[in-house]
Amino acid sequence: MTFFRYFPRKESVVETDDYDPMLVELVASRPVAEDPLTALGRAVLEGLTAVLPDDRQAILTRTRLVLATPTLRARNLHNQQATRELFAAALAGRAGSDPERPALWAQVQGAAVLAALTVALTEWAEHADRPGAPDLVEIVGEAFAALGVRAS
Repeated sequence: MTFFRYFPRKESVVETDDYDPMLVELVASRPVAEDPLTALGRAVLEGLTAVLPDDRQAILTRTRLVLATPTLRARNLHNQQATRELFAAALAGRAGSDPERPALWAQVQGAAVLAALTVALTEWAEHADRPGAPDLVEIVGEAFAALGVRAS
């Protein structure tokens, strides 16, 4: 058995994202009365709260590896495009629009949430080992608050 039987490229080890389907479901389950930006932000926070107890170290290691490796950073930009499109499609579907062709508002709001999440992940990865460092959910909540997303 070889490494490349499981991963076509070494970059594939860190670029897979098993959380996207869960996030789509969480966005769809948000109350209809919530504005789209808040629904997406709360869905992301709910997802993080669910996966961090088991996946914290893996997420931290993966994030640090991506930040430290130029090739992985480049691949990550490609993956972020896919996540942005997924966020936009989830918002469009939740609004009763065509998720295959999300409106501009859904694309912008999906991109904004992804940008805030990316900045928060970077901040967390750089400081997670310091005594008293805030946890990822707290940092993501602060980032979303900067967008006007009400975390609760």
